[in-house]
Amino acid sequence: MRQYLRFLADASINDLTKFRSVDPVRPKSRGRPPKHCHPLLHTEKDLESLVRRILPTEIADSVRPSGSRLAHLHGLPKTHKEKLAMRPILSATQTYNYALAKWLDDKLKPLAINHYTITDTFEFVNEVHALTLNDGDVLVS
Repeated sequence: MRQYLRFLADASINDLTKFRSVDPVRPKSRGRPPKHCHPLLHTEKDLESLVRRILPTEIADSVRPSGSRLAHLHGLPKTHKEKLAMRPILSATQTYNYALAKWLDDKLKPLAINHYTITDTFEFVNEVHALTLNDGDVLVS
């Protein structure tokens, strides 16, 4: 378990270009301290107010953060490498901006059409069968 955590940390959270640490210290407040003062809760409130100002009410209600959770990080081993390493997987479902990201993805996807990208293995097989190859031709990916 300790080795798993070390490999996962080396592949992800120790890389400062991918992650940054969040200060766990509670902010100073007058009177009774808030129940939950995680910095992401403040980000969630800021995002919700911004979305409400920009989008129509019915859309803002559907993409607003509610009952969010923190993202979960786990790793899958890269078994094809000589030196054992981890592939970090960050599960962001139900995070504070998950619904907004899904809505934006639906709106922006038609703008990102790429004729040089294959979406799945079935499309790949169809493309390869459609090719006319000469003797000596080699397929490379």
